[in-house]
Amino acid sequence: TTDALRYTVLLPTEVYTTGVNAAMAEFKKMGMEAKELKNFWPGGDNYQGINDVFGIQTSASPSGCLLFEVQFHTPESFESKMNSHHFYENFRTTHDPDEKIRNWKELCASAHRVPVPKDVLDIPHTRSNPNPGELELYAELALRRAMATEPEVKASAEFCFPTARNIVSEFVPIEGIEQLLDSMINKEDDIDDGLELKACCQQLHEILVVTVVIPEEGYASDALKAVDLLR
Repeated sequence: TTDALRYTVLLPTEVYTTGVNAAMAEFKKMGMEAKELKNFWPGGDNYQGINDVFGIQTSASPSGCLLFEVQFHTPESFESKMNSHHFYENFRTTHDPDEKIRNWKELCASAHRVPVPKDVLDIPHTRSNPNPGELELYAELALRRAMATEPEVKASAEFCFPTARNIVSEFVPIEGIEQLLDSMINKEDDIDDGLELKACCQQLHEILVVTVVIPEEGYASDALKAVDLLR
């Protein structure tokens, strides 16, 4: 994990972009290889800043490469991060969907007030990554939507399968939804992963599974009739 060794660099907003580029160039001269370059600017989400991961070859590490994280902040983005951290912790730990959304909105409001440095998107980044907590938020929203539509879906199944012996609804657990979303986004491109996550949520048909048990006698005809009704 890179959380074991983390550095925070504060740069004035006016010289932020040139300062980050200069630091990255200096790291490269010193043999520090960029492993992950994550640029979370300019805004519209819950976090402002750059979180990069670098590696340096050393025999002191069992893998031969010591990884460490460097967070580049302006004074305003660092203040936003520190002052809103309790919202992030509440967002991560609460199981109440309404409370989760409320904390997310507080995080976004705080980040929105941070001035965006000039030309900040010109800073190199190797991949697009979801913002902290964004994957969890979309997973929660997808589950919430599935739970809201379940009564209507089950009622449709009951109407279309009048001979059914049993109809049972099941939901994929939140951890499983997060894994599904994570596997669907392309982290190697420059497309905003927030937009990708939003699009992926529309394709998550596996969240709600309705199992219908119908008698063996007349199974085929009942199933065909139900499919025609569902269409």
